[in-house]
Amino acid sequence: MANSSIIINPVDLQEAENFLVDYLTTKLAEEGITANFVRGGVERDIVIRSIAHLVAFMRGEAANIKNRLSFSLVNKLGLADEAANDVLEAIASNVFMDRSGGKTSTGPVELHFSVNEDVKIPKNTRFFYKGNLVFYINPNEDTILSRDKQLISLDTSGNIASYFSRVSFIAEKAGSDYDISPGNFVSTDSFSPFFLQATATEQFTGGKPKETNAELAERGKAEGLTARMISSSRAIKAFLQNKYPDDIKQIKIFGMGDYFSLFIHALGG
Repeated sequence: MANSSIIINPVDLQEAENFLVDYLTTKLAEEGITANFVRGGVERDIVIRSIAHLVAFMRGEAANIKNRLSFSLVNKLGLADEAANDVLEAIASNVFMDRSGGKTSTGPVELHFSVNEDVKIPKNTRFFYKGNLVFYINPNEDTILSRDKQLISLDTSGNIASYFSRVSFIAEKAGSDYDISPGNFVSTDSFSPFFLQATATEQFTGGKPKETNAELAERGKAEGLTARMISSSRAIKAFLQNKYPDDIKQIKIFGMGDYFSLFIHALGG
C-alpha cells in the first residue's frame, strides 16, 4: 500500500534523475560499457527513475531536518501555526532559550455592596470587562472581605450609596488587551446577593502578549547559542554562567578534551 504522506519535490526528482544519468553514464563508460538511458527506455524508466525517487525523497528529508534546526530556515517548512510553535520551541530549547509567555495585566478595583457584611469571593469568580475580558481577584485562593474594613460611598445627598472594598484584579490571560481603562465591569459570576458593581479606578498596566513565532525566531538569531560560544571551555563557562547566573554554581569539563562533556553543579541539585 502506498504511503500518501510521502511528498517528493519535482525539482529534487528531476535533479536526482539527471545526476544518476550523468554519473552512471560516466562510470559505465570507464568500464567500456555504453549506457542507453534515453527517455522511454527500460533502463531510464525502471532503473534510473526508481532510484531517483529514493534519492529525491532522502534529499527532501535532509532539507527538512536542516530547516527544523535553524531559526533562519524554519519558515521554509510552511507549517501551520501550531506545528510551527512546536518546532520553534524545540530549536529554542537546543540553544538554552524559552519562549516568553507574556505578562498579565493588573490594576485597582472597587467592589461595591448594598449591605455591610463579610464577603467570601471564591477563587474562580470571574469579572467580565466589555463582555469577553476576564479578570480575577486571586485565581489561586478564596478572598475574604471583612465588613470592618469596608468603606462607605455617599450619594449627592449625603446618604450611604454603598459599602465598598478596594482590591487588585489580575487578568486571566497575558496580553496588552487587558490593560483596560477606568470604568465599570459589565458582569460577574454570582457570589453575593448584595453585590452591586465592580469598578476599575485606574488604568490597568503590565499586560504583555506571548512572544510570537516571528519574535522568537528573531530573538533566537540575535541571542541564541553560536559556534563561537562553544569553541572553548572558557567560552562555554562564560555563556552558561551569564545565562543562568542564579542557578549554576560550578562548571567542570571532563572527558577527552571534549568541550561538550560538561559537569554542571547547580544550586539545590
